[in-house]
Amino acid sequence: MDKLEPKEIWNNLKLNSLRDNIQTQNFFVWAVENKDKKFDLVIGNPPFNPISDISKKNAVSESQIQQFGISNKDIPNNNFALKFFEGAMFFGKKTCLILPSNVLLYNKTKSAQKYRKRIFTKFTIEKILDFTHLRRKLFGSVDTPVCVVLANSAESKEQKIEHTVIKRITTIEKKIAFEIDHYDRHFVCHDWATDEKKQFVWKTNLLGGDRLFHLIYRLSLLPTLKGFIDSKNNWKEIRGFEGGKGFVKKSQAQIIGITESGEPEIDKNIDIYSNNLKDIFMYTPPFMIIDQVLGKNTLSACFIPKNNNFTEKIYLYYNRDFIGISVPEEDEHTLKDVFNFIRLKKTNNQLNCQLYVLAVSSSALVLTETDVNKSEMLSVPYFSENEGYLELSETEQILQKDVLEYYIHSGKAISEKGQGRKLHEKVSQEQLEKFGKNFCDTLNPIYAKNGKSWQCGKFSQTQLFTICQFGYGKNKGLSFQMFDEDELDDIIKSLIYNNASNRGIIFTRVCRIYKHLNGYDCVFLIKPHAIRYWLNSIALRDADETFMGLKKAGR
Repeated sequence: MDKLEPKEIWNNLKLNSLRDNIQTQNFFVWAVENKDKKFDLVIGNPPFNPISDISKKNAVSESQIQQFGISNKDIPNNNFALKFFEGAMFFGKKTCLILPSNVLLYNKTKSAQKYRKRIFTKFTIEKILDFTHLRRKLFGSVDTPVCVVLANSAESKEQKIEHTVIKRITTIEKKIAFEIDHYDRHFVCHDWATDEKKQFVWKTNLLGGDRLFHLIYRLSLLPTLKGFIDSKNNWKEIRGFEGGKGFVKKSQAQIIGITESGEPEIDKNIDIYSNNLKDIFMYTPPFMIIDQVLGKNTLSACFIPKNNNFTEKIYLYYNRDFIGISVPEEDEHTLKDVFNFIRLKKTNNQLNCQLYVLAVSSSALVLTETDVNKSEMLSVPYFSENEGYLELSETEQILQKDVLEYYIHSGKAISEKGQGRKLHEKVSQEQLEKFGKNFCDTLNPIYAKNGKSWQCGKFSQTQLFTICQFGYGKNKGLSFQMFDEDELDDIIKSLIYNNASNRGIIFTRVCRIYKHLNGYDCVFLIKPHAIRYWLNSIALRDADETFMGLKKAGR
């Protein structure tokens, strides 16, 4: 239908009557009565919740669901949509359903991990189109992260799963079309998808892809801050006091926030109401607290030494929005070291814990923008005996910077004042030079020898596209440009943009032209102007793909 003009659709297109095919009864009631029916394709958007007066547990009886080889207890959180998914798989050779991505991909509970392993083994999951970045755009006021899952009923042969992350871009803001580009597509190994220790693979794809996954996996093998706390005598960690009206503490001091510089914001001489104040040791300095809302540049944390100028009170309270770590007085300096690590006061090339928390969190950038839970905060790697493991290589620092400066805003508005705009601004000459340097620096440890190396040639920009020239050959000798730029836009536009097959989706390719010119093996990268195509982390990916292309060609 996408290839028909509106007039043809209106006047000539006739569809068979669906009167006999439309069913209005409960799907599972219908399914039990029609178990012998099979369909080539089942598509749909199942309800995520039952009607208001029925619980998820009781909406589908155990006897109904067991007839399809599953049980309510097999479904994480009794999720309603996932029950429909398995019911649809029973009837269809292929199934394509909209499902809640927070439950299917990002939930890290034991039941969710067990469910993923079963589903990804029992069926062949071919593609997952992930709309999590659009959770605030797709359904009006309903803030729901979703994905589209294309699967077939055959048992998995452990093929890779194509995971395509749909970003929030201008054409989506204006409700024109979805746009998918080369860098949105990731291929998840089956053993990654089913390994509970690698479940963050979906989240690292949401934030950039393969290299980030390997960085986070390396860090995940290190000891954690939680383990360090548990190894110490009389160290305790806890969330702050609960609310309520059970009792009141008169004229107290309470931390209500943390400044960007790591200082506490304190309300003085206030009454604190609570049903559960928790261990008073937690409010006795020395201690540090970490906000469960991510900070602007780092995790938001502050340190309260035994002798401090913040309060004259014996106790300094904080509520359940903060995670506290309290220690005996003799361990104050050790706790200060932990605080310095969290606040990036150790070395210039150390891990920013905010990156790690973002990459493993099941909620941040999925259900909310910045909220994380206590276990995720305390899962950050901390290795006091060898801090070198927490230092990042040059390429790892590039990944960290791009995630925290750019990819973290992928789901935000692209309006003039929206933070998502950063990804869509026109790339500058300075950024192109950094891109070129990182591209060559990635390839040259492999190729540079005998006076030859990869070099960055010219950058040029037509009205629609940016062109970067790279060449391998004699050092410092690359100086020519291949194209007549005035004639390029129309030619390249047809190569890069493909919306003929479906007018609801625009596919944006990356154009690579390989050519041997004047003794140099040249690669020309041609992409749109938006800075998201020319980030330093994208230079690493382009270099990786160039290497693989040359290797296949025997170079």
